[in-house]
Amino acid sequence: MSFASYGLTRVWHWITMIGAVVVTVACVFLIPGGFTYLSVLAIVVLLGVVNTVSTWLIIRSAEAERLGLELATSEGREAVARDVHDLIGHSLTVVGLKAQLVRRLMDSDPERAKVELADIERLTAEAIAGVRSTVAGARATTLVEQLASSQDSFRAADIEVRVDGEPGALSPAQALTASWILREATTNTLRHSRARTVLVRLAPGRMIVEDDGVGISGSEGNGIHGMRERAAAAGAGFVIGPADASGGSGTRVEVTW
Repeated sequence: MSFASYGLTRVWHWITMIGAVVVTVACVFLIPGGFTYLSVLAIVVLLGVVNTVSTWLIIRSAEAERLGLELATSEGREAVARDVHDLIGHSLTVVGLKAQLVRRLMDSDPERAKVELADIERLTAEAIAGVRSTVAGARATTLVEQLASSQDSFRAADIEVRVDGEPGALSPAQALTASWILREATTNTLRHSRARTVLVRLAPGRMIVEDDGVGISGSEGNGIHGMRERAAAAGAGFVIGPADASGGSGTRVEVTW
C-alpha cells in the first residue's frame, strides 16, 4: 500500500488501499476465528488513512510551489513590461518632439537642427541600452540623471521647467523610485497635458510634479497604473489629481514616504 501511494500513481494508491481493506475485512469476517485479527484490520485502515492524507498534502504542496513559481514569473514579466513601457514611452515621446523641432529648424537654423538630430541619435541609443539593461534586470537610472533628462525634454517641447529642491533630499532608495515616477510623469505631461510650465519640487520624503496643462480626463492609463505600483512597492503614498486643490486645470503628481 505504501509503495503504491508514494512510488506509483494516485490511481494505484486507491486500488491497493481499497483492495487491501477488502481482503482484510473478508479474512476477519469470513474465516473462522478471523475476529482475532481485528487489530490487523485496524492497522491496515489506519495505514490507508495515513497514506491518503500524506500523499494529498504532498500533492497540494507541489501544486502550491508550481503556482508560486508561475506567479513569480508573471510578476517578473509585468515588472519588465512596466520598465520597458516607461523607457520606450518616454524616449519615443522625446524623439518625436525633437523630430518635429528639427523639421521646423531645417530651413531657418540648420546648425540647431544638426544639434537636435544628434540628440535624437543619443536618445535612441540610450533607449536601446535601457531596454537591454531592463531585460537583464540591471536598469537603475539615478534621480539626478532623470531630472536632467526631463528638463531637456521639456525645453525641447518649449515647456518652461522649474526645479525646487535638490535630488539629495531623498534617500537612495527613495530617489530610485522617484526617478521612475518622474520619467513617467514627464512622458504623460509631454503627451497629454499641453502645459506651458512644469514645477518639480523635491523635499525630504516627498516629490511633487505639477503642470498647468489641461488636467486629467478619462480613466487612468498604463502609465499612471505603473506609477501607483512603483510607489506601493516602495512603501510610498501616491496621489494624482488637479494642480489646483479647488479642482482647476493642471495635474499634480505627489509621492510621499
